[in-house]
Amino acid sequence: LSGAAPLQLRKPKTIHDRVYGAVTLPGVLVAAMDTAEFQRLDKIRQLGGSSFVFPSATHTRKEHSVGTAHLALLVVRHLRNTQPELAIDDADELCVGLAALLHDVGHGPYSHMWEPFVKKCTGDTSYSHEGMGARLVRRICTSIKLEAYVPSTSVDFICTCIEGLLDDAAW
Repeated sequence: LSGAAPLQLRKPKTIHDRVYGAVTLPGVLVAAMDTAEFQRLDKIRQLGGSSFVFPSATHTRKEHSVGTAHLALLVVRHLRNTQPELAIDDADELCVGLAALLHDVGHGPYSHMWEPFVKKCTGDTSYSHEGMGARLVRRICTSIKLEAYVPSTSVDFICTCIEGLLDDAAW
């Protein structure tokens, strides 16, 4: 025995969302949600500083991300069922769900107001929350051992879904 504990794969989880009601997320998304990188989104407001003017504007990036993952999974499942020629498989579905769940993980405090601050303080004019998010996604996928949930998948696909492609780039 190597002494290392065996990997415990997470099971699907049903969460009550204020907008969509009962939302069931696959185990790999639950594992990603349990990371510190994702949990910090509970302290970042989706609406930036709006809550200083409108105190009830308290929707968090975490709440937003759960809803986004739910909708993305509905869309990719619909495409899979109605357009079999696209050859969408389980791995594609889970990767799209992960990309949707983690699309805002790179945000800092005060939402989009953070990016100009970082650019000015660091001199890094290429900084973006999407780029930071892709770096954090790679870290999350390593820590949750993504390959145990989705064999033969590519973290690059998830990051590309978040960062996007240039207009002239090949898919």
